[in-house]
Amino acid sequence: LSKIEEIVAVAEGAESVKNVAILVSGAQDVSGGELKQVEEMMKSKATTFEYTLVVVPEWNDEPEAMTAFGIVNVTDVVDDAPFGEVVPSFSREESLRIITEALAIDKAAGKCVVATAAPDMKSLESMLVQGMREVGFDRLQEVEHMVTRGVKGYNEMLASEKEGVAWEKAPEPTDEEKAIETASKEERMVMMRQKRQDAEKEKELQALATQWAKREFLRKSLKRRIPIGEEEFIEIVWDRAMFEADLKYRTMSGLVVNESEERAQFKKDQKARKA
Repeated sequence: LSKIEEIVAVAEGAESVKNVAILVSGAQDVSGGELKQVEEMMKSKATTFEYTLVVVPEWNDEPEAMTAFGIVNVTDVVDDAPFGEVVPSFSREESLRIITEALAIDKAAGKCVVATAAPDMKSLESMLVQGMREVGFDRLQEVEHMVTRGVKGYNEMLASEKEGVAWEKAPEPTDEEKAIETASKEERMVMMRQKRQDAEKEKELQALATQWAKREFLRKSLKRRIPIGEEEFIEIVWDRAMFEADLKYRTMSGLVVNESEERAQFKKDQKARKA
């Protein structure tokens, strides 16, 4: 792990470096305290680039996606057993997949995580990963969910469902709203009318998108229990839901829609974004 500080120093001195992904294997004997020291070092010294650190135990030659996995933030690991009491080896191909996908995940920036294999089919990690694979998540979505939410997020979701939803802070005025305040009376009337029309359309699109996403959640959950709540599922498929809503909205408005071509283009655009 001492090599990580050298990597950070080199990256700091290279002006062209903007993103760094570091994968450390064979770390099964490293303590949680040591990992937290590395995290603090990276937070303080990695100032000119974004980074993601993934730490795994000893590698094995198992192909990727054969075994489920768990991911825990370094800040949450147990000091004397960061990989758990029993430490199975980790697929080399799977670890490379995780660190590669992390480069495309905005929320992975600044994270230091520990990844462990979850061969026990009854474990919560296995339930989450296998459930996502069976309902059609691609590898990027799967890794993103485990990095940003994982078991901890799943448990927090269950707790929040019991406690209820907390009140949200009122949003700050947008630039558009600030511009309305300074516009002339006539301009303000035009802007408000357009804003109202846009808001009504957006409201209808979101309602249609929510309906589509809920139907999709129900359709998939009838086949097998989905290891995430309806709200989180809707969040994950929201881009697709809004696309489907836009198609329906334009069809209802009497506009010409070529659904097959537009769906093909949408899938092509989504693949390009994930590339």
